[in-house]
Amino acid sequence: MPGLAAPDGARADADLTELSLDQLLDIRVTAVSKRPEAQDRAAAAVFVLSGEDIRRAGVRTLPEALRMIPGMQVVRIDSQNWGVTARGFSGGLADKLEVVMDGRSLYTPLFSGVFWDAQDTFIQDIDRIEVIRGPGASVWGANAVNGVVNIVTKPAAETTGILFNAGGGSEYESFGGLRAGGRLGDRGHIRAYAKAANFGDSLQVDRVPPGAGPSEQSGGDAWQRSQAGFRADWLAFGSDQFTAQGDIYDGELDQRISALNPAARAEDFSGHNVITRWSRSLSATSGLQLQAYYDHSERRDPGTYAEQRDTYDIQLQHHFNLGPRHALTWGLGYRRSEDEVDNLMPAAFRFDPARRTLTTWSLFAQDQLSLANDALRLTLGVKLEHNDFTGTEVQPSLRASWQLRPGHNLWAAVSSAVRTPNRLDDDIRAFTGQGPSGFISGNPAFESETVLAWETGYRVRLSERVSLDVSLYFNDYDKLRGVDNTATPDALIDNQLSGETYGGELNLGWQLRDNLRLHAGYGYLDLTLDLLPGATDTVSAALGDNQNDPRHQGFVRGIWEVSNTVYVSGMLRYVDSLPGQGEFDALGRPVGLDSYTELDLRAAWTPFEGVELAVSGRNLLHDAHPEYGRGASIYEIERALYGELTWRY
Repeated sequence: MPGLAAPDGARADADLTELSLDQLLDIRVTAVSKRPEAQDRAAAAVFVLSGEDIRRAGVRTLPEALRMIPGMQVVRIDSQNWGVTARGFSGGLADKLEVVMDGRSLYTPLFSGVFWDAQDTFIQDIDRIEVIRGPGASVWGANAVNGVVNIVTKPAAETTGILFNAGGGSEYESFGGLRAGGRLGDRGHIRAYAKAANFGDSLQVDRVPPGAGPSEQSGGDAWQRSQAGFRADWLAFGSDQFTAQGDIYDGELDQRISALNPAARAEDFSGHNVITRWSRSLSATSGLQLQAYYDHSERRDPGTYAEQRDTYDIQLQHHFNLGPRHALTWGLGYRRSEDEVDNLMPAAFRFDPARRTLTTWSLFAQDQLSLANDALRLTLGVKLEHNDFTGTEVQPSLRASWQLRPGHNLWAAVSSAVRTPNRLDDDIRAFTGQGPSGFISGNPAFESETVLAWETGYRVRLSERVSLDVSLYFNDYDKLRGVDNTATPDALIDNQLSGETYGGELNLGWQLRDNLRLHAGYGYLDLTLDLLPGATDTVSAALGDNQNDPRHQGFVRGIWEVSNTVYVSGMLRYVDSLPGQGEFDALGRPVGLDSYTELDLRAAWTPFEGVELAVSGRNLLHDAHPEYGRGASIYEIERALYGELTWRY
């Protein structure tokens, strides 16, 4: 359910920074089973980032917020583009992470990923972000292969009054937003917001010809976006609750000059969406929810294509208890996605057919069995999905959570998930220089990528002030995407690879003092890729051994309440080297990107009630540094300094 269930003994509208570590671990999450359960007892590698932590960090985009979560891999490729994933397979076309905002999937069937530049909300309205590292397909369906990000915004009743926020500086050149909320009749509340932002260029470092000395210039990739939206919540008859919400947005991205785009015309995107949700509490242990949404998106890239997409989605969910031991949840879903692609340079890049309608039917069921006076919980779940590419996919999971004693929880899980084909896999034809003709083509026979995942973890409350969460995993992948360069006349996208990842994540929470809280996160990842029998894509196979994914990454972040009117927040983060990325050497090989350490800081002062002044610095340890990308041109992310004013009434 999208709403927040408060921790035991805490108010539903409590400031999460005021809660103890014990209470934070008792916060109810919905990402694991789609019904509220204590984070501490969840049989998954789940982490909850509070909206207050996000606000106090001063982040301006959703990917920046996800950097604050242990085990997440977040890279900024240039000013406009991000790569976001968990447990491997990073990059701008990362396709193994399901991202949901208030029940609306942000995934696109174009490439099974997320256009992060187009995804936003009023940051102060975020209640929490729940993240599952590891498969969540038995509940969330295909493409929840390596993780699930569930973004939950606040009910309208918690955002009454007026809030104004504005600021600017270097890199984050200008931004501002206004939200107003109030009552809707006697039984409801409503809010509306509008916001806009302008982002500066990255730094382009060129080596032409390869191996030559570097030259620096503006990346030519500044961008801007604006967005407005609303949310209304009200009670109707008895326990019936209704929600309606929606957004409209528009953006423009400067484009760098290239052979395909010599005039450097701007790329633009726009869209709108609306969600309606009805829920009814049938008893203290059962309830129904029906949700429907419509999403329209447009994107025009002058060098390649223009796409329009309309998505219609409806979901029904029912949870109830069967006797004292069984907690059952089941649901039905239907999604229809209609697209139209204008192939702007069909001789070099096109989708064929130009129009396609994709439908998905789904059914999931889950049973949580309580044993040993609820100390042991076993959860068996399965999701059946029928898609237009591969037919019916079955995605099961088995999870166990064992409370050894209060504050000590051991969990384990085994689950299967698939990444279904998309328009890029099936319908693309593009000139890449590969294969006999120099073209690469999609493959209607491409099969779903699969993973079988084994996980375990331990959560312990070492004291009232210290908590520790450790998770370990082993993932076995099959039928991963590669390219058959021996196919004729075009090279062919095909299932070419198998792979394995293993590793672990650690999260330490430490309340040093009543006014000082720290979180430390660390992730280790080992990734290998192998050719399937008869496969030929040795280039993609060589990207194993953590060529594009950091083996080690970690951070320490904290909030220090200096006084009743001043606080300081910050995060020091480390990311390991990427041998498969970086500029090309004289032989055209990537020389690798070095590891880096960066520091983000924010200081805020409340001179009087309702007004906050803040100054933020991001990437403070370097003038500029690259995070991802390879070729003769690398785009580096520059240090940013900006101030902001927030006024509440």
